[in-house]
Amino acid sequence: MTEDPASIKSQAEWLRICLEYGLASRDEVISWADRHIAESDRPEPSVIDVALATAPTQDLLGLLGAVPGEVEFQAIYARFFGELAKRLRNASDLVPRVARILRSMALTGKSPNARAEAYMQTFTVDLDLGEYAGRDVEELRTRILAFLDSNSGVAA
Repeated sequence: MTEDPASIKSQAEWLRICLEYGLASRDEVISWADRHIAESDRPEPSVIDVALATAPTQDLLGLLGAVPGEVEFQAIYARFFGELAKRLRNASDLVPRVARILRSMALTGKSPNARAEAYMQTFTVDLDLGEYAGRDVEELRTRILAFLDSNSGVAA
């Protein structure tokens, strides 16, 4: 079975972002590449490179980025925000980690728009202020979830 190159690129980009921010492991990425190769009549050579990668995670990020094709980044980021929201709903102790992921994304231009980018950067400031001022982190969790939901297309 031959897959649509855009689909392969979208899968690779999804995994690249998840790997970059710690939501996927190196082994999960290589397993994806192995599955693609096993299921494809003509596997994409760059996916073969991913499957054979022995290099560190940083190099694996580059290999995933090298998979050819077009991708709708807004859709990938919306899916990523949905995944962050799901994990944050299941584990409230992830507030600091999610706040830092969002800040990192904003600082590297990985946000839906300029307004969202500015908002993404405020969560770590609010977290730091809250920790020192003794404010409830649950309030910040609620705000982060509202942001993630509004930017993932998921209704809370």
